[in-house]
Amino acid sequence: CPPSPGAGPAWIEQQQRTLNAQYDCGQNIYGWDGDTLAYETRYSDNPGERRLIHYFYEPGSFIPVAQTVENRSLSLVREPSHENGYHIDRDPLWQHQPVAKPFNAMAWYQCDHLGTPMELTDQRGEIAWSGTYQAWGLAKEKRTDSAIRQNIRNPLRFQGQYFDTETGLHYNRYRYYDPQVGRFISKDPIGFAGGLNVYAYAPNPVGWVDPLGLSKSGRKPTSTAKPNIANRQCCANKWSVERYDRKCNGHIPGVGNVTLFRDPKDGYWYSADKTEHGGSAWKLFTESRSAGALEWTADLNEYGDIMKGKHKGSTGRSIDLKKLKCQDK
Repeated sequence: CPPSPGAGPAWIEQQQRTLNAQYDCGQNIYGWDGDTLAYETRYSDNPGERRLIHYFYEPGSFIPVAQTVENRSLSLVREPSHENGYHIDRDPLWQHQPVAKPFNAMAWYQCDHLGTPMELTDQRGEIAWSGTYQAWGLAKEKRTDSAIRQNIRNPLRFQGQYFDTETGLHYNRYRYYDPQVGRFISKDPIGFAGGLNVYAYAPNPVGWVDPLGLSKSGRKPTSTAKPNIANRQCCANKWSVERYDRKCNGHIPGVGNVTLFRDPKDGYWYSADKTEHGGSAWKLFTESRSAGALEWTADLNEYGDIMKGKHKGSTGRSIDLKKLKCQDK
C-alpha cells in the first residue's frame, strides 16, 4: 500500500507495516484457469509473509472445493532474450523442470446451495474459517488461531467473486461488485443484453448468481437430457394455472383427454402437456370466436415461459370448442 498523503510527518515505517498487514498489501501475482482463479502468490522480503495458495473447483463451475497453502512464493522463470534468434534449447520454458513440493496446509470448502463458501475445514476436520453473510454478500469473517498460523484464509464470496480487503469490493471478473448496496459499481459491459438494469446483480441473491459480472443465471442442476428442464433455475416456482373463468374437458383425437383453462385477463387458453416433448409442459391456444375453435399458439416450459423454435404438427393443432364439455367458474 502506498503511504497515506494525509499521514503527515508522523508517518513511520511501523505504521506502514501495520497497514500492509491489515490490508494484506504486497506484491501479488494471480493465475487463472480460464475464468476461475487457479492460484495466488505473495512475494515479500520477509519469508514469513510469503505464500502460495491454489484453488480447486467443481468441474466446469465456479464453486470452490478445496485450497492448498504453501509457505513460499511461486518460482518464476526468467524472461529470455531472443536478440540472436530463437532456439528451443535456450528457451527456459522448455528446459525448466518443475519439482513438485509438498503443501503446508489444506482446507475444504463447505458451500451453500448457490456455491457460496460458508466454512473452511482444515485437515483435522475443524472449522478454520467461517463467514456470516448479509443478503447481498457482505460477510463477517471469523478465523481461528490455527487458521492464522497455517495461513488459511478465504477471499472467495458469491460465485466468481474475490474480496478486495483494501476497498471492501468484490472483484467479479468483468467489473466490481459492492456487497453493501448489492449493486455493481459500473455499467454492464454487455449493455442491456445482461438485463434492463445495467447495475443490478440479480433479482434475488438467494436463487441467482452472476460469476462473470455480465448476466445472472441460476445454479445449473443435474442434466435430465431435456434442455429446457435441465437449465431451469434452482429456486424458481413451477408455473400453474390458478386464475381462470372457464374450463373445458374433452377427448382430442391423437392426444387423449385434455382440460383447458381460459385466462380472464388475456383470453388465452392453457392445457397441460403430459408428453413433455422437448421439455414442453403447457400448450397455449388462442380462441377464434368466429370459427368457435382454439388454435395452437405456442408451447410453454414448466415455468410458463414461451419456448422459441417449437413447432407443432397437425394433431391437436386446432380444437373444436363445440365438441368439449365447458363450464364457467
